[in-house]
Amino acid sequence: MRGTSNPESRALRDSVIERTDVLDKVKIPTMLPDGLHITTRMVAEYFEVGEEAVKSLAKRHRAEFQSNGMHILRGLIP
Repeated sequence: MRGTSNPESRALRDSVIERTDVLDKVKIPTMLPDGLHITTRMVAEYFEVGEEAVKSLAKRHRAEFQSNGMHILRGLIP
């Protein structure tokens, strides 16, 4: 992944999708109390971007995210 890595390459992203251990080395993402889900706001705070950036990327790459197990839940957070 050095030098010419391109985050726009799906093949590259697929090759590292299981590397969640690197996220813990940077900082631990905040999760909802169930330990499985995360809100758009939590993702935005983790990556230090606005919620609209997260929504835009989720929309653009929806099929890929869903194939990797993403589900969109809508409703009030307790």
